[in-house]
Amino acid sequence: MSLKNLSYKIRQAAAALADEPTQEMKDYFEERTKKHIDRVNANIKKIQQNFPQYDHTYDHDKSKFSGEEKLPYIWMTEFYRTNKKLKYPEGMQEKIDKAVEHHYKSNSHHPEYYGSAAEMSKKDLIEMVCDWAAMGQEMGDSLKAWADKTVPKKNFTPEQKDFIYELIDIL
Repeated sequence: MSLKNLSYKIRQAAAALADEPTQEMKDYFEERTKKHIDRVNANIKKIQQNFPQYDHTYDHDKSKFSGEEKLPYIWMTEFYRTNKKLKYPEGMQEKIDKAVEHHYKSNSHHPEYYGSAAEMSKKDLIEMVCDWAAMGQEMGDSLKAWADKTVPKKNFTPEQKDFIYELIDIL
């Protein structure tokens, strides 16, 4: 093997290692994501007491454990755990952007899944609001304040907006 080929292989191996998160980062991602999913499911159960017709399968955020999303979401989770002080490995931000796009396009509880948020079903709106509530519960933020900032940015129908705020009142 030539020195040039050996140097190239070493650079490839170093780049691969630079993307590898620590075991602590992996463990924290798993724990935090599972707790988030548990909070979403608990919120969905509260909503279902008022809307039992909207049965739910409880597969929230399953795609975060997929090959397309897991590594970037581990890094992004750590970034937020360190209060945005973590420096991503080279090229990781692009991987995160692709993973987030994949996540949105794989999960119908995100308005970005659709061409227009107006296409979202009530079941999807329920999961979306329960997701927002779970994030608020984790971060200590107000669900209503989040909705007041977010809802106007999306093209929900007036009926959807009313339904979203009805769900917020229940939670």
